[in-house]
Amino acid sequence: MQANTPILRLARITLEATSPLSLSTGRHNTLFDTQVVTDANGLPAIPGTALAGALRHALARRLGLAATRAVFGQASDHDSTPSPLSVTWAHIHDGHDRPMDGLDLERAWTRDPLLSAFAVNELPHRDHMRMGTRGVAQFQGRFGQRFVAPGHRFSFEMALWDGDGDALAPAWEALQAVLAGAEFRLGGATRRGYGQLHVQRYAERRFDLREPADFRAYARHPRRLDRPAETLREIELVANPGPAGNWLRLDLNLEAEDFWRFGGGDIPVTDATRSSEALPYTEERVAWVGARGHLARRRVIVPASAVKGALAHRTAFHYNRLTRHYADGLDPRRLEQETPEHNPATRYLFGHGGPDPARGRGGHVLIEDAVADDPTTFRLAHNSLDRFTGGVRDGVFYCEEAVYGNAFQLRLRVAKDIWRGAPKTVRQAFRATLDDLLEGRLALGAASARGLGYFQGDIVRDELKESTP
Repeated sequence: MQANTPILRLARITLEATSPLSLSTGRHNTLFDTQVVTDANGLPAIPGTALAGALRHALARRLGLAATRAVFGQASDHDSTPSPLSVTWAHIHDGHDRPMDGLDLERAWTRDPLLSAFAVNELPHRDHMRMGTRGVAQFQGRFGQRFVAPGHRFSFEMALWDGDGDALAPAWEALQAVLAGAEFRLGGATRRGYGQLHVQRYAERRFDLREPADFRAYARHPRRLDRPAETLREIELVANPGPAGNWLRLDLNLEAEDFWRFGGGDIPVTDATRSSEALPYTEERVAWVGARGHLARRRVIVPASAVKGALAHRTAFHYNRLTRHYADGLDPRRLEQETPEHNPATRYLFGHGGPDPARGRGGHVLIEDAVADDPTTFRLAHNSLDRFTGGVRDGVFYCEEAVYGNAFQLRLRVAKDIWRGAPKTVRQAFRATLDDLLEGRLALGAASARGLGYFQGDIVRDELKESTP
């Protein structure tokens, strides 16, 4: 504490992952392209820098750069100021809903049913494939991403020092609104379904350390996250979209016309005694009953990455159609520049990368994973015939397990300022893509050439239409 900042706002926050959470170390091993950040115990954790970076970016969109610098400080040659805000690492919870803070030399957590899988580095992963304009995988376009399963909880503390006038009170309230917002994401691949969290518990208190009672209460507050914070008061956060950084919500109800399958699973959905070479993608998640957590049964997942790729490619097609940019008028020497990642509509809505990170741009469309409840699956047998004899080729007989019918809801969010500022042709191209999806003209998932993955549906919530200029 400094003499000019005697006011301390302290909060202990518990976040629960509602989608896969992937905070990467930036390194890889022989099996996977990404490695999840871990603490000294070898357990997944969220670094304080990741939390502070996400909060800083969101606060800048809400309050502007000047207010953000007042909270997070700034570094320059002539006017550097420290940050009055401090954020701890977020530590994962065990099966008894206790944060794993501190060094566990006896590795007792390896006997916890919820955390024991981490002892042998058994993190789930998703296989991703970047498709080209010909509908096949691009060169070096396959990669695997490891993650922490949905449902896991993490706790951290956030403290803000302030002066007599409570000048930073609006910024503190804005940080609360950011945490409570449905668009709050952490880690990598947030535009394709990863990193969504919600506040499961929030307790805070404002301490005036000049007051003896507040000083004694602050002195009793434990430094470790695994000990109860009895001096803090639990409150319920209310989401407040704020004047800037708002996201428009788009909810679609989709029902399959026939069979469909996403990804490559490793466990049969219904009958584990009958194996198939191609399986629907399923994932486990952590479920909580009171203060006890356990791994729930696996669920059939519709990955957001599969939806994003299909929407981006079809949006590029419709934009080219609307702008009369046809293939027969292209220079054959420049065909490599006509891929969807170079399309103006795709770059505007879905972002783009590049060899220079400074020129990259994050996407402005958030897509959430969908879950198919109680799916009905069938085993479909396939073979390849010898063109000369008419018989089955040796070793080319296989079965796939596919989901039949079933309905699910697909949720998307589009940045409001980006949508309102989009060129008319970009909005029309995206709308035409949604029409194709809802009317059975755009397939999702695997084996679309064999008739799988076509859906019918309708829009149940459309904030894009209300915000179209």
